[in-house]
Parts: sequence; structure tokens; C-alpha cells
Amino acid sequence: MRDVYSILQRPVVTEKSVKNQEQNVYTFVVAPSATKIDVKAAFTFLYGVKVTDVRMLPVRSKIRKMGATKFMTKRKASKRAVIQAEKKVDIMKIVAAKTAKKTVKK
Repeated sequence: MRDVYSILQRPVVTEKSVKNQEQNVYTFVVAPSATKIDVKAAFTFLYGVKVTDVRMLPVRSKIRKMGATKFMTKRKASKRAVIQAEKKVDIMKIVAAKTAKKTVKK
């Protein structure tokens, strides 16, 4: 298995994803090459909770106009995973540990 921190990159924090956490459904941005099996194994390893379902969503790249001069930029393509867990999990605990791990290395 690859590094679990490279598979589950960060949680998606939107109104809908926060509301879904009440039903034990969590949304993460994952590595583009990650599979459902990788995501399930990484989530189980990090949080110690059994996963009942994983759904993968490809997010296409998008060209956006920014600023008063309508400068064109391109947003990168990514991949999201919607994970159904058996029990409630505090996802921010691992995110805080991950950011602390990055600051210690530098």
C-alpha cells in the first residue's frame, strides 16, 4: 500500500459535506491514481473505522476568468472520494496531525 497521507490528501469542507458527516459520510480529495480499494484501506488505517461504501468522483479541469482584465487561468483536474463509515469519526484530528508532521520535516 502507498503512503496513506498521499492517498487521502485533504477533506472537502462544504455545506453539503459537513451536513453529510451527521450520517457518517465523509468526502476527501484523493490522489488521481487512487482506487476504491486504496481509499478504503487508507481510511481504515488512519481512523480505525470500518468502511461500508466508497464512491469516486472525477472533477474535470476548468478554465476560469479572474480579475478586472478577465485573465484566464486553468484549475487542475482532481478526484474526490465519498466514504460511508460505520461510526462517527473526527476527521480534523488526523488533518491536524498531518499538518504538524509537515511542519516538523521542514
